[in-house]
Amino acid sequence: MIPEFLTLSDYERETLNRYEPLLSKVAYEFASKVYETVLNDQILSPLIRDLSVEDAKARIKKYLEIFSAEDQQCKVIADSISDFKNFEISTAKIIDICNAYHKEILNAINSISSFADRQILTFAVFKRINFIMFFHTDKFLKVQNSRLKKREEIYHALVDVSRLWNENDQMALDEILKLTAEMLVKDLNLGLVWVGNVGEDGWVKIRGSAGDAIGYTHNLRVSIDEKSPYGEGPAGVSLRSGKTSILRDFDDPKFKVWRQMAKTYGLGQAAGVPFEDFYGRKWITMMYARVDREMPEYIEDLLDDLSKNLKIFVDRRLSYLEIQRLKGYQEALTQIQRELIKNPPPDAIYKLAVEMITQYTDALTARVSVPDPDSEWMKVISASGKHADTFLNQKIASKDPANHPYGNTSTGRAFRDKKPVIVDNPQADPSFQELWSIHPELKIGAVGSWPIFSEKDTLPVAVLTIHSLNPRYFNQELRMLVEQVISSIETAIKQYDAKKQIEWMALHDALTGLTNRRYFEQSVISAMKRAKREKRYLAIGIADLDDFKLWNDTFGHIVGDELLKKIGNVFQSILRGGDIVSRMGGDEFLFHVMIDNVEDLEIISKRVLKSIYDLEMPQMKITCSLGWAIYPEDGENLENLINLADKVSYTIKQKGGNDYGILNKAWMDKFQRADKVHLEFHKAIEKGDIQFFLQPKCDCFEGKIYGVEMLARWKTENGWIPPDEFIDVVEKDHDLIRTLDCYVLEKAFELREKIKTTGISEISFNIGAKHFLDKNFLKDVTDRINDGHDLKIEITESSAVKDMEMTKYTIESLKEMGFAFSLDDFGTGYSSLIHANLPVDEIKLDKFFVQALRTNANAFTVAVSVLTLGALSGRHVVAEGIETAQDMELWMRMRGRYVQGYFVAKPMEEEELFKWINTSKHLNYKKLRPFLFTDFIILKYAFTDTEHMKTCYCHSEFSKCPMTLWFEKRRLIYGILDHFKEAEEIHKRIHEKVKSNTLKKSDIETMHAIFHNLYLEIAQMVDV
Repeated sequence: MIPEFLTLSDYERETLNRYEPLLSKVAYEFASKVYETVLNDQILSPLIRDLSVEDAKARIKKYLEIFSAEDQQCKVIADSISDFKNFEISTAKIIDICNAYHKEILNAINSISSFADRQILTFAVFKRINFIMFFHTDKFLKVQNSRLKKREEIYHALVDVSRLWNENDQMALDEILKLTAEMLVKDLNLGLVWVGNVGEDGWVKIRGSAGDAIGYTHNLRVSIDEKSPYGEGPAGVSLRSGKTSILRDFDDPKFKVWRQMAKTYGLGQAAGVPFEDFYGRKWITMMYARVDREMPEYIEDLLDDLSKNLKIFVDRRLSYLEIQRLKGYQEALTQIQRELIKNPPPDAIYKLAVEMITQYTDALTARVSVPDPDSEWMKVISASGKHADTFLNQKIASKDPANHPYGNTSTGRAFRDKKPVIVDNPQADPSFQELWSIHPELKIGAVGSWPIFSEKDTLPVAVLTIHSLNPRYFNQELRMLVEQVISSIETAIKQYDAKKQIEWMALHDALTGLTNRRYFEQSVISAMKRAKREKRYLAIGIADLDDFKLWNDTFGHIVGDELLKKIGNVFQSILRGGDIVSRMGGDEFLFHVMIDNVEDLEIISKRVLKSIYDLEMPQMKITCSLGWAIYPEDGENLENLINLADKVSYTIKQKGGNDYGILNKAWMDKFQRADKVHLEFHKAIEKGDIQFFLQPKCDCFEGKIYGVEMLARWKTENGWIPPDEFIDVVEKDHDLIRTLDCYVLEKAFELREKIKTTGISEISFNIGAKHFLDKNFLKDVTDRINDGHDLKIEITESSAVKDMEMTKYTIESLKEMGFAFSLDDFGTGYSSLIHANLPVDEIKLDKFFVQALRTNANAFTVAVSVLTLGALSGRHVVAEGIETAQDMELWMRMRGRYVQGYFVAKPMEEEELFKWINTSKHLNYKKLRPFLFTDFIILKYAFTDTEHMKTCYCHSEFSKCPMTLWFEKRRLIYGILDHFKEAEEIHKRIHEKVKSNTLKKSDIETMHAIFHNLYLEIAQMVDV
């Protein structure tokens, strides 16, 4: 509506038309000026940017033609405003242009000669210029109002979206994106909105969508690849350029692949804007107008602001998800640590870890793999989450890098490299492609593997692997939390191993690895129940190595320990399932074996002995003594059964070892007697029931008793207990033997005063080995006796050998007090002749050798050696156990002089000895002269009984036989004797018969008689 005061009168319109050429010329000239002004103005220049100079000037001139009709002028102005509606042209600039134009026109009017026309034109131009300004301003304000209204819609949509995000910041990202799309569709009256991000494969994944045409997105494919037809549309262009992209014409060839589908869903235009999140992932928001509607004005503004706000929101949301994820791993770590306090075994630790990770975090799968010791594979022993069954039931990872593709997985690499391996995009990793072709069901965005170590292993004991759908899942903070999980697991494994080691050590022997006595006692309980239930027997055994102390002393404890380890392994290898061997300590091993009868046990025993004997030990042969007691036959108490088996083993050892024994009645009686000794011996001494019998020691050359030996006897209501029933027990017990020795010292001191009147000059008594080598022994002696004259201490050779230095020191100390010393049982120890250098006054040849002089050639040889040693060293050599006249005669012929035995007198009580000394006629063998040493061989042949005569023929060759050599050497001296030649001939025949294996008993008897006659002839010559 044009104001009335700006409407031209007819006369004014007619005048304008009449001066049209003038006004047209002014308009053309001013249009050039306006063009220059517009061209140089930053705001106005876009108005003519796409026009040629002439077209631009023509359009401006048309705009300035004030002589046209009002309706035509209005149309021109309206069209101009419409054409330049997207440009921000201020009203002030329009007014400035109009004012300048007005001045130009007035200048032109002043050239008109007619004053009336000048006046009319001045008013008419004023009206038309103001009309232009008024109409332009009015139209422009309407356009601006329309624009403001549209912008309000845009910003209203932005405000609504912002409010939606603020009110739902805890909502899942995909859900909030869906609601965002719904709100934009509603506020902007769109057909479709979707938001998506580019995956690692280069394809867009739609995360949220809404609109009537939502079906369009169901099969929508969009790529970022410019070479793909699916990457040519507005979304692909926008994603690659990073700028807003608008497509207003779907007939564009670049939209070909989506055109039909867009038509189906009634979509006509599209606009998209990209952004990147802080992970660097590309996102895009796409808006589609319906086919019958234009894309909203200022859509570029909306998209620009929306992309900025959406980036902020997505980053904030992803940050929130990151925090939530870290909280989840923190909670999983807390739960794992809480459960690890219970110290579970490794398998339970692994199961706990994977379950807690998948329960409290968004991990896709968690699994623990351990190296299979028998193959190249990593075996999954615990898995949780999606695909857990796949990993548990199939071989996925290999330790071998040459095994493709399984050797190149993160699990295998972490195991080999001994460090974490993170793969952010395994789907695109070339080393994984073959694996995906084999297992297409595994859709994994990222994978991380951490090796797990125990303290004792250089290689990992396991590998923890975590899968995620998110390609950039393992950020630095999350890795640190997983490493804390690994650290907790490793600590728990070490604690469990330490606990198991402590438990193992509590039940096992650290040296051999065998179970120990504690384990043995626990296992016996169930074994006894089984034996009782099955009506069988349980044998309890002890194996004690023979001479193990000698082994240690000879080869050292390190070699001794190695021996014990080998024996432990051997014992383990020969036992049946269910049978147990344990190391009791030292060189003793405990067994319990299930048997049906004694024959079973004998077979097992022989196997045990053979296994030890067959050990390949270059130093020396190893044997053992094995003793058994049987449950329930021999008792039901384990301690008692072990004690009985130990006693059997000890008895076997005392007999020489390398054998086994099964408890029987005789042994049981013996052990019971020993137990009685332990219980009653102290009381017996206190009561005076332990008394000392005295056995005379005789000098056969002089025919007199020169001393007595005190021998302990135990008096009971049933008579005297012989020493062999209690002395061995006492000597093995340090406390008992010390008590007995102190007692004998006191009694010896008393006896010395009593016996002086009998002419006996020596009282000897035995001191036990355990007491003699005790550090308190010297004090025990000096506390009771201060003068040792006429007292002789007898120590056994076996006690001396245990500590030669200590033995020598003790002897020398007591000899200074007047004591004499006798080395008792000489010949039974190790290297007897070496021990003869001890400062002793007397050597007592053990009765074994004395009583075997006529049955054992070796015993004869030892006796000769000892007599020679005594003669050369000035010591008495006493023969113990002389019981027959033959033994006495042979001893004397061997240059023996001192004897002690039943042939002289048996041990007797003190009073009986005094009577016997005064009434008995003592032995006198002065008439028997000793043989020359050269002729001792005749004594052996003459005195050896016929049953053992064959042992004299130790040399198969006649020429090398000692007897043959004696005949040759002594022929000149004894060849005249009646039986010399006869003896020589039968000696030769015996050799022949031995060689031909035709020797008979009658031949031996004949030979023995001839040699005895030869002895008698030689004896007559010697005794003359």
